[in-house]
Amino acid sequence: MAQRKRPPRASKPSTTRQAAVDGLATAIFVFAAAVISHLAKPAASLLGLSVPGTGLALMLVLLVAMGPACEAMGGAIFNPANNLALLYAQGQGSLRQHTARSIGQAIGGVAGVLLARMLLPPAWTDNLAAMAVGLRPNVGLLAGAACEFVLGALLAFIVLWAGQLRSSLLKLWVPLVATVLAVKAGEDLTGPSLNPVFTFAFHFIYPTQDFWEHVVVYWVAPLAAGLFGGWAFRGWQQWEADRAAAQPRGKQRRAKAE
Repeated sequence: MAQRKRPPRASKPSTTRQAAVDGLATAIFVFAAAVISHLAKPAASLLGLSVPGTGLALMLVLLVAMGPACEAMGGAIFNPANNLALLYAQGQGSLRQHTARSIGQAIGGVAGVLLARMLLPPAWTDNLAAMAVGLRPNVGLLAGAACEFVLGALLAFIVLWAGQLRSSLLKLWVPLVATVLAVKAGEDLTGPSLNPVFTFAFHFIYPTQDFWEHVVVYWVAPLAAGLFGGWAFRGWQQWEADRAAAQPRGKQRRAKAE
């Protein structure tokens, strides 16, 4: 009998391609965020809402749209903290690959800001410097780093946990609701950013933060949060597996005792 030929396995994209796709996704995200920063004011007056609330709602719409867009690009990511969370929790790629992807994201973020300055009307880009504002008044370096770390770690864990849910609606809305709560919790401290390349992109063009503030609060803390969130999720998965494995043994012991 003639053996059937197995279809060739789809080859994994190269590290260079992943970095380039991540850069493209980040450029799109940052450019769209620049547009939203202008549209929030007229939309707020039209809807009778506050400008920050309208801006947050528009950002959520953008995040919903970025989901299928990133999937269509082959699984693009536009946040290096998510890179590290996935690396630790699910073993998706090596540290070298995620470093290359983070560099691509940073380049893409700067490109997004530059495109906004070139393509949008001047009236739309007057407030872009506000996107680079760092710590709020009277907020210290350690307090800002703690804010980014705690909120980032919780958000990374929730996003990974939501990915295990069966309901597609819950997979979408649980991370979005968690993002809203995280932003509201940290808005008077660090923004919060929760995405190093997003802050870096605007800070690179409009430098308003000092060196240590930018590095510690908006790079080290979110990246450490992604690692910790991934580690915590991995530990939670192991605990769930151990508990599930212990239940049959407990039933057997009770059966023998009877």
